[in-house]
Amino acid sequence: MKNPILNAVFAALTAVAVSPAWAGTTPEAKPEAKPAPTPMAKPAASPEAKPAAAPDAKPADKPASGAKISFTKDTVDLGDVVRGEQAKFTFPFKNVGTADLEIKDVRTSCGCTAANKEQLVGKTFKPGEGTDVVATVNTTNQRGPLSKMITVVSNDGVDAEFKLTAKYNVKALIDVTPSDMVYFPNLYKGEMAGAKQTVNLHADKENAFEIKGDATSSSEFVKATVSKPTKGEDGSVNYTVEVEVAKDMAIGAFSSEVKLKTSHPKVPELSLRVNGQVLGQIIINPLKVFLSRIEKGKTAPITREVNIQKRNATDFKIEKVSSANPAIKVESKEVEAGKSYKLTLTVDVEKLEPGNLNTTITVKTNDKDQPTVEVAVFGTVAAATP
Repeated sequence: MKNPILNAVFAALTAVAVSPAWAGTTPEAKPEAKPAPTPMAKPAASPEAKPAAAPDAKPADKPASGAKISFTKDTVDLGDVVRGEQAKFTFPFKNVGTADLEIKDVRTSCGCTAANKEQLVGKTFKPGEGTDVVATVNTTNQRGPLSKMITVVSNDGVDAEFKLTAKYNVKALIDVTPSDMVYFPNLYKGEMAGAKQTVNLHADKENAFEIKGDATSSSEFVKATVSKPTKGEDGSVNYTVEVEVAKDMAIGAFSSEVKLKTSHPKVPELSLRVNGQVLGQIIINPLKVFLSRIEKGKTAPITREVNIQKRNATDFKIEKVSSANPAIKVESKEVEAGKSYKLTLTVDVEKLEPGNLNTTITVKTNDKDQPTVEVAVFGTVAAATP
């Protein structure tokens, strides 16, 4: 070439292209030889490569596999309910599963609650079908905030026993104080003259009422007397009911129901439940003798004592004592003349039959109200071991 400048440029470019030293030592040339990848060199997968799940594809929204019972709500709160009224609770349900739903049972938590069991048990509901569980509660003898449980048993694989809760608050339009349950504890036969208790009835002006007629009692030995009404300055109405137990009430536990008719349209009748216990004059201590575990061949003869006395007595006598089990002997000894005795029980262990021991000691007395009293004897007898 005749142009010296062009020749020099050409020679320089040729040297650069073929020089191995330049290729390994010049860092500026490295990016040009092999550029570093940029963040955009590997783009994110497109929606077509990995599609997002559609809302209707979520498992929670799919019909449940098999039968599935679903209630609109599992708790119903009625709030205030007037005492004496029937509280009604409705629980709608539907089969949201893929198989037929069968109702096997409907149970309530107490006797005051009833459900429409006859309309449900044994019935089958196809997917999408349903009806109502209806429960009613008798609030006659209830007060204050309460809750009842209803259990629906079905072939639901997850909730085979679905629990429903019925809540309510019983409000009395006529207040009974201290309570509509009248209790007479530990009345002693022969000392019951004047065994009385008083109950007060009160209603505000908006619920003013009258007692119609006399009180009635389910027991001839319990009677109730109603006073004349008194009215407060605020228009409230008050009655006093005196409940009395007859002195010839038999020994033992007793119960009675006293009923009062009223003029109140929502409370046509009031009920008082009367309970108590009449004890005899003869006191036995202990009333039951427990011998624990007895092992034949190892347990020594057993002795136990029982004290028997009569309250306020001067002429009390034990005439005869006997044991229902021949392995137990019993003797009586007067401790205080005309008043108390001591029984001594002696157990011949080897004569006892293996198994549970449950027998009685019978005591004959001269008391007209308690001519016969008994002492129970319990224990466990093990056979002799070699």
